[in-house]
This record gives sequence, C-alpha cells and structure tokens, in this order.
Amino acid sequence: MPRSGPHSYLIPELVLLFKAKATRPKDQADFEGILPLLSRARRDVLGAWLARVHPGHGWTAELAVS
Repeated sequence: MPRSGPHSYLIPELVLLFKAKATRPKDQADFEGILPLLSRARRDVLGAWLARVHPGHGWTAELAVS
C-alpha cells in the first residue's frame, strides 16, 4: 500500500479492477466519481486490465471514450 506522509492509500484503478468483478450500484458510483480524476495513462491501464481480466465489461467502453 503506497504511503503519502502518515496516511496510506490504495491505487484507484486497482480498486476499480476488483470492484468490476461483481459491479454493484455503489461500485458504479465509485467508477463514475473516480473516472474524471484519473489521468489518461491511468485510464489506459485500467482499460487494459479490464480487457484482460473482465473482457466485455461495460467500463471498458466508457474508458475508451472518456
């Protein structure tokens, strides 16, 4: 877990990858809230991971157009 000062944080695109396995409404809300904050490079990484682990997942299409 990366550290920034005294606080630990998780890598958002990795958290979303795990949430994608069985997407619930709160997971969709998390995706929609985090997406605008992700750089193009991080969106590309998440898109590649989703394509490999969860082919055809709906978020893949959203990542491609955002």
